[in-house]
Amino acid sequence: MSPSPSNVFKSAGIVGVTRNGPRLVRPRDTPAGEKWIYQLPMTFQVAPRLAAAAVNICNELVPYTDFEVAADIVPFDGLASVRSDRAVPLVRGRDEPNPNTTPPGRKAFMSMYPGQTGFVPFGAKRADGTPYPHAGTGFVLTCAVAKDMAAPFTVENIGGYFLGSEAYSYHELHQLASDGTTLHVLGTERILSTSSLLPGWYNGATGLANAIPVWRFS
Repeated sequence: MSPSPSNVFKSAGIVGVTRNGPRLVRPRDTPAGEKWIYQLPMTFQVAPRLAAAAVNICNELVPYTDFEVAADIVPFDGLASVRSDRAVPLVRGRDEPNPNTTPPGRKAFMSMYPGQTGFVPFGAKRADGTPYPHAGTGFVLTCAVAKDMAAPFTVENIGGYFLGSEAYSYHELHQLASDGTTLHVLGTERILSTSSLLPGWYNGATGLANAIPVWRFS
């Protein structure tokens, strides 16, 4: 990471403004009969000339609010390459038993919410010019929340959640890697409590955008 990122911002400034329509609209694997749409992009740098966006996907045909059904990662090296046919599937919603219902095990749809990303770009150097540890690797942390598809749409529960003691959620940690030109999802681990990742801390809301650091490559 650059020892003086403020100098970089002072010399760069705004280099241009574009006027275009949306680059991402419908995922290419939208199931027949459903209406999926891309929503919030969480961008991060992958390599010196490669970036990516972790983008959540909403189903517009479900009556509940914030009914997120999936997330993709879209790598790009310019505006022209921000396309759905380049998307790498990250996570998809799924039916699972809810262990917190009475009796336990009622069917729930696990709604997949946006993920924060931490990634050390391929080729990144430390301030002394030596290679940055773990360059070319990182992660996305997504959140799965149980939805009760039998719940009526009401003012008190516009999201269709299981309420009170029947509420159920978990996180998924997705390991990423890049060789400088491509980006891969290496594996996924279910995290029942984020306090196991950072003792003393609990991450309960994953809608916050990524911090975008300034990296050194030479």
